[in-house]
Amino acid sequence: MAEVKDHSGSVAVPCVPVIDFTAYSLDKAEPDQSKFNLLVDKIHEALTTIGFFYLENVGIPDEVIKSAFEVSKRFFTSSNKIKAKYKSGEWIRDSFHGYVPLDMEGLGPDSKRKDLKESFNIRPAIKETEEFLPFVVPFDQISNKFPEIAEVPGMKGALCELFSYCRKLHQRVLEVMTKGLQLKDPMAILKNCQKIGTVNNPTTLRTLFYPAVESESERIDQVRCGEHTDYGAVTFLFQDASGGLEVQNVHGQWVTATPIEGTVLVNIGDLMQRWTSDVYIAAKHRVTFPSGSSKTLLNSPRQSIAFFGNPDDDAIIECLDGSGKYPPVSAPDYIYNRATESHSK
Repeated sequence: MAEVKDHSGSVAVPCVPVIDFTAYSLDKAEPDQSKFNLLVDKIHEALTTIGFFYLENVGIPDEVIKSAFEVSKRFFTSSNKIKAKYKSGEWIRDSFHGYVPLDMEGLGPDSKRKDLKESFNIRPAIKETEEFLPFVVPFDQISNKFPEIAEVPGMKGALCELFSYCRKLHQRVLEVMTKGLQLKDPMAILKNCQKIGTVNNPTTLRTLFYPAVESESERIDQVRCGEHTDYGAVTFLFQDASGGLEVQNVHGQWVTATPIEGTVLVNIGDLMQRWTSDVYIAAKHRVTFPSGSSKTLLNSPRQSIAFFGNPDDDAIIECLDGSGKYPPVSAPDYIYNRATESHSK
């Protein structure tokens, strides 16, 4: 595990490791067995210590990520009138798709103010050409597909394409994690995440925009995103160069998750921690204003895109080791309840 020293130079603090995913990159049909076990060990170590890690060489084309960021920025910098047309819950009835304005969500339990961010959610979003795993509902049967965003041509396609790549990567990361846990049933986790991209699974791609801060006074009692754990199984985060993300390690210390070009930041959520009886850690994290921010940084917005991989709607999360450390829980019920809490503060 990588370490950094504190300001006194005397205390070693685990930081977020960078792990090479070449052995099971998306451009490979099968894992490179000569390097696969090392990959398994490194990811297992990261998830049992700090709970976060960067993956490099995952096989998602740079242009796919770049395009998703570009269309997102065009949407978020549109007028409030345009964005309001696509508000989540109103744009498409009974759908999670759409825009979530500022001051709608507060993730920090002790925060005095709502998070300073906007977001746009898509779920489900797999392209018509996607090859589904067995028992997955065909794309043309999905009831809540969303139409094009007229004011941002190409937005739907760009976000759907990134979703599709993330779905494939998600299944491979789950496979690696299962190997690290040495489970008797190698499909114990994967068989409960077979319907990603359909109405039968709440996996979501969320593109986020943190507006510029024009004065120091705006930062009083304000964070860009309050401290929290994610709700589901596995999260991927793509972030721009602005910085501000911090991760709490097992010692309760906040560690900066500095943006690293060409990587995907990975962490797990509460349901995965319950599944593994606390073997894997759902680490708290938050987005702050960069320490000692210059006026240039304060006057700059921040962008990120998160893929929240979740179990299927019919999944009951029980401790895989049979310990009963946590009672069984319905995956969608748990996620819904946590999401409701974040909007009711």
